[in-house]
Amino acid sequence: MAMRVKEIISELVESQRDELIDTVAQFIRIPSIEGPPLSGKPFGEPVDKALNYALHLASQLGFKTRNLDGYIGYAEYGRGEELVGVLTHVDVVPEGKKEDWKFPPFGGIVQDGIVHGRGSVDDKGPLVAVLYGLKALKDAGLPVTKRARVLFGTNEESGWGGMNYYLEHEVVPSCAFSPDGMFTVVNREKGITVVALKRKFSSPQHHDITLRSLFGGTAHNVVPDYAEAVLSVEENQRATVLNLYEAFKTEHPEFDVALEEKKGEVVVRAHGEAAHAMAPEQGKNAIAQLLRFLSGLPCEGQSAMEFIRLLDSEVGLDYTGRSLDMEWHDEVSGSLTLNLGTIRGDETGAEAMLDIRSPVSYECDQVVEALQANFRDSSTEVVVKTRKEPLYVPADHPLVTTLTQVYEEVTGRKPVLHAIGGGTYARAMKNCVCFGSVYPDDEVTVHRANERVTIEDLILNAKVYGQALFALLK
Repeated sequence: MAMRVKEIISELVESQRDELIDTVAQFIRIPSIEGPPLSGKPFGEPVDKALNYALHLASQLGFKTRNLDGYIGYAEYGRGEELVGVLTHVDVVPEGKKEDWKFPPFGGIVQDGIVHGRGSVDDKGPLVAVLYGLKALKDAGLPVTKRARVLFGTNEESGWGGMNYYLEHEVVPSCAFSPDGMFTVVNREKGITVVALKRKFSSPQHHDITLRSLFGGTAHNVVPDYAEAVLSVEENQRATVLNLYEAFKTEHPEFDVALEEKKGEVVVRAHGEAAHAMAPEQGKNAIAQLLRFLSGLPCEGQSAMEFIRLLDSEVGLDYTGRSLDMEWHDEVSGSLTLNLGTIRGDETGAEAMLDIRSPVSYECDQVVEALQANFRDSSTEVVVKTRKEPLYVPADHPLVTTLTQVYEEVTGRKPVLHAIGGGTYARAMKNCVCFGSVYPDDEVTVHRANERVTIEDLILNAKVYGQALFALLK
């Protein structure tokens, strides 16, 4: 019977191949980055448009749908009291530097067997694959005794307000998976602690070199690929700044820092390479480069420069937590990572955002306590923005064994269990793990320029998800 189910679902998915790919491409063309809240649209117009796109698609495919006040939506199929969940999201992270993209980030371009664009992997492509896999199960008339509910989250990348709204108002599934990680199963997710380091500066005074503004990064969970500072520089210090810049370039040839002189001002720009905060070693932090240059300027007695030097010395280029005495590790999930994701400042004060992914054997409180200890004597306020405790579902859990068996049957590949630093909806409820959508040995383009997915992977995803849902619902 298992072989016959596999063939039936595979044939039905293949019959919808062109429609599935076109749907993903259209979905990508909605630039669903969280924006200012509007009436009935708590996460802005583009996110609401993407939510309604997903709901309309699900309705067209024959599923019951519901929109929960613009916070989240879902599609439902099946019968029975027990509920099985699939946790997806329609929002995306910003595109970063557009010039780094081979194709327009929101173009939804399909070329040479690849779908290009932001959200193709995280998480619009997987969302569509789940719906078409579930449609194949429905069209085949395969018997089920439970209900499947596919949730369409709205601000997974920036706060989980939509998911929290669902948990407050709706039935929680007895088990679930999120197609927002790696195949086969991600059963370990590090803890995530996001903090703001805030500092108020003393009243502006006249200095030969004065910080006017500071900017860098787009989101805490993305390694920043651009940062800049604007300095007011008196004529008697301009040669000093230029000489320091030339020496800096010689000392740090690996950095991409440029200096531009304007009337009475100097603009310093740093360029890096974006990456997901769960793997900061894959990127190049523009903010850290900028801080390293600024910290060498002769600006004694200025509270703004004191803050810059503090960030450079305590965080800077380090993404392991070593400089903060937080170089933590466990055998189950690996090492702590740290990302200096954003910075904003002017003459009155500045704020920097840190995204810390800690091993599963450490609680978020331990991260916060360590940070507070490091910055206690620096006039710097440590403000906790987000804390998400780690996830660990044992390898012999029935949900894990069911999903790994399906994966092996459909793909013919040996299952692999992963630990990641990413924070997915899997930790939103009990008995939930990440199941796909990136295959072993595939390049991970999530949160990076040129995010993309092959057509064959999308089609295979739909087949895997269709059979997995049948296994969980029957």
